[in-house]
Amino acid sequence: LLSDSQVRMLAPDFTNPYAQEWTAAYERKLADFWTASATFTHVLSVKEHMAVEGNPRPVGGGPRVLADDFEAAGVTPLASNRLFESSNRSRYDALTVMVRRSFHGDVYWQASYVLSRAVTWGGRYASSYNFGRPRVTAESKFAAGEHGPSAADERHRLGTSALLLLPGGFELAPIVQAALRPGDVVLI
Repeated sequence: LLSDSQVRMLAPDFTNPYAQEWTAAYERKLADFWTASATFTHVLSVKEHMAVEGNPRPVGGGPRVLADDFEAAGVTPLASNRLFESSNRSRYDALTVMVRRSFHGDVYWQASYVLSRAVTWGGRYASSYNFGRPRVTAESKFAAGEHGPSAADERHRLGTSALLLLPGGFELAPIVQAALRPGDVVLI
């Protein structure tokens, strides 16, 4: 190997991720042409992929952790040694409240609000398939500070849409939505 080569390995027990999902919903007619619904969704994904760095740089800089071991063994030092494991997991929970209205059979409208939470270890989830990041060390991969909102976490989402049936078989379907992601407040 050349100096500063990067090695990528799959763990012997590497496997495909899978998800367990369930949904509960309730819908009710409020009045002529009006309906409302509430839906709760829970998704638990397990065996998700995680890149574990076997030869990290120390915090603050300096040579990699295994540099002395490579030198003592008389072998070419590696820049990076990543082991891809099936050890990550994530969770998504959401409550969706929706109202719908139809107007004389040719205009349909709906509005929804979603309150949700997505958490994982290291901020990534399986469907991102981003093997390069995050990289964690074996000692820190399940540390308390590593568990938190995923990169796809959106706490609040508002949306409204319509379907207008136009003459000649044309349809117009405008959609408007807004979402808020969790973040840090910085005071200057």
